[in-house]
Amino acid sequence: MESSKIPKNEHLILHRPARAAVILSAAFLTAAVFFRFFMVGYRFIALVALAISAFILLFGCLSKRGRAALCALAAAWMIVFTPVEARVVRAAKGTDLPGADCLIVLGAGVNGTTPSKSLLYRLDAALSYLEENPDCVAVLSGGRG
Repeated sequence: MESSKIPKNEHLILHRPARAAVILSAAFLTAAVFFRFFMVGYRFIALVALAISAFILLFGCLSKRGRAALCALAAAWMIVFTPVEARVVRAAKGTDLPGADCLIVLGAGVNGTTPSKSLLYRLDAALSYLEENPDCVAVLSGGRG
């Protein structure tokens, strides 16, 4: 009986699932680069896409136990992250208090001389509030940029 020979470079050959993981990871990495360098105000989405890309590559390199541990870690993170983020999003809607004495507009990122989307939204909201409440004084914070 003749033993089958395994080529020396067998460990370098990407099988279909691994190939798919590399392609999917490259797609998320491309999205991360696009959102980070070509879209203004989408840094967080770029970081999420980068984390997903790393997760996919790491998942493909681990053993079954490692994959189970990584999935458990990701599930625990989602269990903690989702309710916290839901509260942040719910609180971000805010309520208008008519007749306030002052309005504080929190600073946000500035890309060169262009305000980030966050800062634009805050300034637009402050402007509409000030138009309805002309006696209100606006205090703008930030200024590093």
